[in-house]
Order: sequence, then C-alpha cells, then structure tokens
Amino acid sequence: MTIGSIVYLKEKGHIISGSVDLNGEEKALDIGNKGSEILIKSDVFYKFWIKDIRISTSIAGNLSLGILVNDSESIAHIKVGDKVYSIIND
Repeated sequence: MTIGSIVYLKEKGHIISGSVDLNGEEKALDIGNKGSEILIKSDVFYKFWIKDIRISTSIAGNLSLGILVNDSESIAHIKVGDKVYSIIND
C-alpha cells in the first residue's frame, strides 16, 4: 500500500491511510491484523504495531485502508508516498 495521508487524532493516535487498487495490488490486503507488525519504507524501514485497521470501498472499485499504529517517534519520518509492507512471521 502507498500512504495517501497521515493524521493524528488526539483520542486515537496516528492513522495511516492509503488506497489499494485490486487490479494490481491484491497482496496489499495481506497487511495484517490487530497486534501484527508492519514496515514502512521511507528513508529507511520503520516498524509499527497495528492497533486497529479499517477497510472501506469506493464506487471506482478501490479499497481504502486506515491503519491505527502505535505511538512512536518514528512517525515523524513517515511521509505521503511511502510504502507499507506486512511482516510475515514463520
């Protein structure tokens, strides 16, 4: 998933959102669940825990993912356009 926006809500925390085009990014839906980890590639890789995840659809057929992540000083290094990857544990 490519990050489309990053917002901070005082009552929830940092939310990272982006769209997934189902015609080419089916694997992007394997981001994870609550409690799993994601990597965000900016200038380096940053690791975050998923506190919550929401999925919504659009008329155009895209899915939007909203990922509530743990509080971390690393969030200051994340920007729109960065990529989000899941961490696969064996």
